[in-house]
Amino acid sequence: IAKYQERLMDEALELIDGLLAEEPENPYFHELRGQMLYDTGSVVEAIPSYERAVALAPDQPLLHIGLARALLQFDDPASWELAVEELTVARRYEEDSPRTWHLLGQAYGKLEMEPQSHVARAEMHFLRGEMDRARDFAGRAIQGLDYGTPEWFRADDIIAAAGNAGGG
Repeated sequence: IAKYQERLMDEALELIDGLLAEEPENPYFHELRGQMLYDTGSVVEAIPSYERAVALAPDQPLLHIGLARALLQFDDPASWELAVEELTVARRYEEDSPRTWHLLGQAYGKLEMEPQSHVARAEMHFLRGEMDRARDFAGRAIQGLDYGTPEWFRADDIIAAAGNAGGG
């Protein structure tokens, strides 16, 4: 980790590869390798490490979030759809994470699913305590959603909760 933080990437990768040789089933070593590659711009090379980490520890939301973040870097709708899938899994374990909702808003935005993007962004702002912004995004979402869908009800709940929480 020290070599990675010093940006001595060849040495850092050599060391993490050594750890992986000793503990190939350690999801956190795979995740660290993916993060190292991602942070240095080698996103394509990072994906297999993130995927392996998720496969080894599918109940760890941060691993799904890391993979989704990397998938969102591609100019490819299929990657964005996979990112939505990964973030949906992460949400099951960590629904109160603004970061998860932020990335989900990005993914839906890239997929031109604006109402869903607005709901995700409303969730993010609500969790951050930014009630005016939460209510604004939820209001935009409701305008594009079919009445009675789960997303519509969630946006409506955010509007009500943000108002009750002092957001105006």
